[in-house]
Amino acid sequence: RGEILNVAKHGIWSYHHADHRVIRGGPAGFWEFILRHKVTGAILQRLNEKLDDGEVIRSGYFPVVRHSFKENLNRLLGETSNWIANALIELNEEGKVAPRTKNVTAQNVKIYSYPGNFRMIQFWFILFGNKFRFHWNSLFNPETWKVGIVDQNYHDVLLNGVTTNPKWVSAKLSSRYYADPFSILENIKPIVIAEEYDYTIGKGRIVNIATGEAILENENHLSFPFPIMVNGQQYILPECSGSKVLSRFAIGKSGSGIKILAEAVVDPVIVEYEKRWWLFCNIAKKQNNSALFIYFSDTIDGEFKPHALNPVKIDIGNSRPAGMPAIVNGKLLRPAQNSSAGYGREIVVNEITELTPFRFSEQPVNTIAPDPSWEYNQGLHTVS
Repeated sequence: RGEILNVAKHGIWSYHHADHRVIRGGPAGFWEFILRHKVTGAILQRLNEKLDDGEVIRSGYFPVVRHSFKENLNRLLGETSNWIANALIELNEEGKVAPRTKNVTAQNVKIYSYPGNFRMIQFWFILFGNKFRFHWNSLFNPETWKVGIVDQNYHDVLLNGVTTNPKWVSAKLSSRYYADPFSILENIKPIVIAEEYDYTIGKGRIVNIATGEAILENENHLSFPFPIMVNGQQYILPECSGSKVLSRFAIGKSGSGIKILAEAVVDPVIVEYEKRWWLFCNIAKKQNNSALFIYFSDTIDGEFKPHALNPVKIDIGNSRPAGMPAIVNGKLLRPAQNSSAGYGREIVVNEITELTPFRFSEQPVNTIAPDPSWEYNQGLHTVS
């Protein structure tokens, strides 16, 4: 407290490795198990006179790795370790570090301390139960996704959610499922394509969901076939993170794809906005459900450069791309997955309010959740 807080020109910066709105004190990554939280958080704050109530200059939210305390702690510490460097880049480019979020007072939140014997015994029982459920679900409760088709304008879906009942389309075999649907033009006619995941071989390919015919397959897992039109030619930009290269593939033409980026990209979407092409994605093994990366290029065939603040955002509830961006009423809207309560549970629609090579900000404007009355109502992770 006191004068020391103002000695440094840009203040004293400090980490708090927990969601400061619900957990103050320590140890990091522990009390989320006792309290059975599904999400944990972290902040980099500019300290003031109040404990854990400083100006937040970086923040993030991560899924709790409920079957492993070690993995949970390593993720929490490791994935926040670049925040100071990230903030210093912003300081160098912009002359200041802008607050990332509105401060939420933590003054009425309980302060936790290191656990005693009772809490440790409780922790081991909880951890054992979590491990058992994790392996049980892996063996006996595999995910099965469906594609739902609704007679509704896409812009209306983004602004108002799904207001009509979906027509469900399932894969031809019970060992497979359809996910990540998009529409493309084939011989001037629109068709719906999607990932077809096959549990028997452990990978996916891109198919026409009406016929089951393969549109694209290779030795790597393929999913999320994002469509893009370039000079009158229809392409798809599928996730192919196993190859560690993002490429676009021409529909109806043979040959290898055209390389876009040498990264293990997850769920890529590209949009042209304010005279640049912007690529939004996650990167495999870099918090691929939580950390949003942006790349940009002056042309679709040019070099895609990384955003200065990559990852521009870390939030398990609102980062991973969830489908087609759209410009609606002059506003750029970006759907993102909310996986805070489980993978692909619902979609958050964001309005991007600032997008430059050195700045990024967005704010939620709508949530698209599965209707309880639907036949398949446990999740919704892609909209197009």
